[in-house]
Amino acid sequence: MTISDRIDGIGRAARRVSSAGALLLLLTVSACRTAPPSAVVESPLGIVRADTPSHAREVSRLKDRLVPGLQGILPGLLHRKVEVWIQDRIELVRGSPYPDHIAGMAEYERGRVYLRRNDPELELHLAHELVHVLLDDAWRILPGVLEEGVCDLAASLLVEPGGVQHQAKRLIEASAFFGGFDVVVEVKLPEPARRIVVHRMRLSFDKVSDLSVADILDLGDEQVFEHATSDEGVGLYGLGFVVALAIVDRIGFDGLRGVCLRSLREGESQVPRERLLEAAGLTTRRSEFRRTIEKYLGPAELPLLADLLADGLAKATVEAQVRGRHK
Repeated sequence: MTISDRIDGIGRAARRVSSAGALLLLLTVSACRTAPPSAVVESPLGIVRADTPSHAREVSRLKDRLVPGLQGILPGLLHRKVEVWIQDRIELVRGSPYPDHIAGMAEYERGRVYLRRNDPELELHLAHELVHVLLDDAWRILPGVLEEGVCDLAASLLVEPGGVQHQAKRLIEASAFFGGFDVVVEVKLPEPARRIVVHRMRLSFDKVSDLSVADILDLGDEQVFEHATSDEGVGLYGLGFVVALAIVDRIGFDGLRGVCLRSLREGESQVPRERLLEAAGLTTRRSEFRRTIEKYLGPAELPLLADLLADGLAKATVEAQVRGRHK
């Protein structure tokens, strides 16, 4: 998730007031920023700051392995030094931490990534945020959810085995946006019943974004950020992932960057939604998205779905047994 637009907004606000007022505002903002972690490790690819030297060294080695790996997957990534902060809670402004469901943050202009210290998926989230800060101008004109989708896809392809599960998770999120994922649970009852009970259920989220597909694909970085930090963001990342996956499956990352370059040459500030849907072989029809999601949720993903949806599947199994015994 990138927050460069939010930080840029502070600068724009400063330029709208008098020079003395602008200086005071910028000094205040600077004073309010969270202090960096104390331990520092530097490598040719940048700096890692963490609470201990050993943790900083560990993350630095990870970063130095992930950066060339991502550059091998995605064309057009910048060769720049990146700074990584490992924090107990993601916090840029002192006293204002971000919600716990925000796994990572990126400040593009500073080339800086923020991650949680006790994150079990730190490698995956580090890879995702590194993509954000390494994208060149062509990639940066993708709509916000497509940039997130590209970051997710590249990170999941590089990081194993967690990347495969992450792909399944994003597909489930996308299916929730289009009504959920249908599951049939068959339970073989022991004696004295000795029969099979079939229980059908739909797995989804309690609340998903009420925006249309067209609206979501038109959102900019800052708008996606605002939705993702609230309950309104469920489904957005899944939708971006599905579109990115469908495009890359058809024309590769090189082809997707070619779509971006065309828009850049034509003076577009953002790649048009219609051009992205055409590259993905999709329209905004819900039925097409459902078929595309089902295409990628194949047999290989079933064990991962069981892990991701363990609570729901366990509940369905119990309900099937109770229903079977009372018939």
